[in-house]
Amino acid sequence: MTALVGKAFRYDGTGPSADPGRPHHCVIVGVTAKNDILVVPISSTHQNCDRTCLITPIQWDILTKESYAAYYQAKMRGVKSFEAAVQAGTIKLVPVPSPVFDRIIKGIDKTEEAEDFFTEAWRKLNSK
Repeated sequence: MTALVGKAFRYDGTGPSADPGRPHHCVIVGVTAKNDILVVPISSTHQNCDRTCLITPIQWDILTKESYAAYYQAKMRGVKSFEAAVQAGTIKLVPVPSPVFDRIIKGIDKTEEAEDFFTEAWRKLNSK
């Protein structure tokens, strides 16, 4: 399961309201003791976005324009169904460049945008 950490995938149903067919990439930042994966979506920047962790296409070539870690949309998802989707090929994992991943995880403690359930799970996971 820890092999999932540091990987990204396209998360269906998370695209912008104007273009729902374009799902966000999400980065797996941890796996909890209850077998949930913690994911942080990556979204295109806009005027009022959280600028804690900005990412450019030069830093991560999977992106087509300047983006940011959308901590306010961070999610938990059951690892069992997720791994089944990976095995079935409906979810494809791609590695996140180490410098980008490091900045994303450092931003979790810096941002004020993440919801409590996510930051609590993150802190519990990293308090060991």
